[in-house]
Amino acid sequence: MLAEFHFGRNNVNIDQGSQFAKGGPSLGTQLFNQNFAGGFKGGVTMIPEVVIQNYIGNPNPSAHGAAQTDNTHVSNIWEYGGDFTKTIGRHTFKAGANFASNNTNALYLNSSVQFAAANTASPSLTGGNALASFLLGDPNNASRRNVVETTHGGWVDGFYAMDQWKVTSKLNVNIGLRYDITYVPIYGNSPNDNFYVGDMDFRNGTYILAHNAPSCLQTNAAPCIPNGTLPANVVVTPLGGGAIFHTDYNDIQPRVGVIYQLFPNTVLRAGYGRFFDNWAAITQTAQNYEGTWPSLDQLGASNINPVAAGGPTTTAEDPLNQGSGPPVTGATPFTQSTWFADPYLKRPYADQWNFGVQQQVTSKDVLTVNYVGSVGRRLDIGGAYNVAMAPGGNVGCPTFAADPNHFNCGAPFQYIGATAYDRNQGKSTYNALQVSLNGRQEHGLTYLISYTWSKSLDLGCTGWYGVEGCSIQNPYNLQADKGPSATDLPQIFSAAWVYALPFGKGGKFSTGSSLMNTLIGGWNLNGVLSLNSGTPFDVGSGKDIAQTGNYNYGNGYGYERANLVGSLYPGNKTPAEWINVASFQVPALNTFGNLGRDSLRSDWNKNLDLSLFRQFPITERFRMEFRFEAFNVTNTPIWAVPVSSLEASNFGSVTHTASTPRQLQFGLKFYF
Repeated sequence: MLAEFHFGRNNVNIDQGSQFAKGGPSLGTQLFNQNFAGGFKGGVTMIPEVVIQNYIGNPNPSAHGAAQTDNTHVSNIWEYGGDFTKTIGRHTFKAGANFASNNTNALYLNSSVQFAAANTASPSLTGGNALASFLLGDPNNASRRNVVETTHGGWVDGFYAMDQWKVTSKLNVNIGLRYDITYVPIYGNSPNDNFYVGDMDFRNGTYILAHNAPSCLQTNAAPCIPNGTLPANVVVTPLGGGAIFHTDYNDIQPRVGVIYQLFPNTVLRAGYGRFFDNWAAITQTAQNYEGTWPSLDQLGASNINPVAAGGPTTTAEDPLNQGSGPPVTGATPFTQSTWFADPYLKRPYADQWNFGVQQQVTSKDVLTVNYVGSVGRRLDIGGAYNVAMAPGGNVGCPTFAADPNHFNCGAPFQYIGATAYDRNQGKSTYNALQVSLNGRQEHGLTYLISYTWSKSLDLGCTGWYGVEGCSIQNPYNLQADKGPSATDLPQIFSAAWVYALPFGKGGKFSTGSSLMNTLIGGWNLNGVLSLNSGTPFDVGSGKDIAQTGNYNYGNGYGYERANLVGSLYPGNKTPAEWINVASFQVPALNTFGNLGRDSLRSDWNKNLDLSLFRQFPITERFRMEFRFEAFNVTNTPIWAVPVSSLEASNFGSVTHTASTPRQLQFGLKFYF
C-alpha cells in the first residue's frame, strides 16, 4: 500500500514590446489618431502595425509588458494532488485526485491597420490591389488592444480510479474511470482591470455583461452605460460574480486496455479511452472578450469601406472612427468585431482506440502492426458568425445610421454585426495503419523503420482555435467545409539507424596493426531518412464575393474559395507553376466557390541526415568524441505551399522552400 502527494507551481512572465528607436516616442500619434496609437496603459504610445495583404506586415501583432504593471503572470497555476495504490492478489487498485488553479494577470498592447485588394476592386469585385488600397489610405480592417488580462476562479479538478488486473499469466486488463470538473476562469478582478466587459450569445441574440457599469452621465468616459440604461437585448449575467461561461459537469472519461499473449512470441494489444481538453482552449477562451463594451480597450473593425457602399468613409489614420477627445462608450455593443464565444461552451473531447499485434521475428527484431482510430467531438469552430445566411443576403442592407435594427439584414440577428464567434460544433476523424520494425544490436546495427498510412478529416478548422488552418465559407453549413485536416499527412515513412562500422579490433575487418585498428575502429554511422506526403491547402479570393459579411480569418486569402473548372495540377509540376492556374476561377458575384477545402497538396517532404561519431578514451574518467554531421545530405529542396490568393500576381507559384539547404558541421566533445 502506497500513498503519494505532490505540489506544483507554474508561473510564466512575458516582458516584450515593439519600439522604433529612431522614431521617437510620439511618432505613432503624429501619423495616426491619438486614440488609435496612444493612450495605452502605462502612458505607452505605439506605432500601429501596417499590413498590406500579400505584401508586408504581421496581421496579428502582439506586445506584452511587465514594466507597466506589477505581478504580471501570463500563466499562474498552483497544483495539489495525491495518489493511493493498493495491491490485493492479482489486482492493483489506484485512485487519486488533482486540483489545479488556472488564472492569469498579463498586459497586452497592440494596434494594427490592414489594407486589402477588396477595397480597390470594381463594383463587381474584380481586380483591386492591396498596395493601391494602401496608397489611397483605404483600410479594410483594424484592431486595437489595451488590456490587463486578469482572470480568477479558474480550476481544473480531476478524480480517477483504476484497476490493473492480471487475469491469467497471459491476459492483463486495465480498467479505469476519470472525472474532471473545469471551472472556466472569470475575467476581470476589479473595476480597474477591465472588470466591465461582455460576451455575445448568438443562441438568443443577447449581449451578456459581466458587471453593470456606471452611467456615462456621471463618468463621461468609458467604461460606462449610455444614459445609465441598458440597451435592448443587453443583460447582466444571471450567474453572478462576473461569471459568463456555464460549467459543464459531464466530463466522464472511461478507459480500458487489454494485453493478451496469443503465442510465446505474439502479443495482442487493444485499448480505448476518452480524453477531454481541460487546458489549452480554456485559458484562451476566458480571455477572448477582454476589453469589450462598455469598455473600449479592445476594438476591432472588419470589411471597412466596402466597395458596395459607394466609397471610403473611414481613414487609415483613424480606422476605428474614435475621433478626438476622451473616448466614450458607444450606444450599443452590437457593432463590435472581436472574439466572442458561446457562453455554453463544453469541453472538447476525443474518443481514441487502437488494436494491434506485436510479433518477435528473431531474437532481436520485433514487428508491430496497429490500427489506430480517433473521433473528436465538440471541437472549436471559430471564424466569422452572424453573417448573411445566404450568398447576397446583405445586398441592399441599410446603414447602421439609417436603421440600427436591420443594418445586417441577411443575418439571423439583424441588429448585430458580423464578428468572430467560437462554438462547439467541430468534428474530426483519424484512422491509421501503423507498421514498425525494430531491431536491436544485431551485427552492430540498431534500427527502427516505421510507416503510417492514415486519413484525418475535420470540419472547417484544424487545431487549437483553428491555428493550423480555417476555411469556412458558410458558418451555417459546416458539413460543406468537411475536408482533410490541415495536418493530414496520408503517408509517412521514416528509417533511423545506428551502425557500428565493422573495422578495427574486434570488428569483422581487422588489419592486424594496433595503430591502424585504433585509427579505423570505433566509428558509428547514424542516419535518419524521412519521407511524407505534402501538406494540404486550397486557394481562393480575399474579397467578400458572396457578399455575406464574412471576412479574412487567417487562412492566407479570405473565406471564399475558388471555382474549379479543370484539373488541379499541370502535367509537369514546377515551382513556377505548381497548380494548374487556368483551372481556378473567381466565383460569380453572390456565390460560394466549389473548390473543396484543403483539396490540394504541397511538395513531398524528403530528407536524409547522416552523422559519423568516434570516441577516443583518454582515461577511465575522460574521453573525447569527434562528430561529423550532415543535414539534408542530398541537398534536396522541399517546395513550400504556393501562393494561394487569386488576386496575387504570382498566384500558383512557389516563392520559397520549406526546407533548409545542406548543412555540414564538425565537432569535438570532451567528457569528464
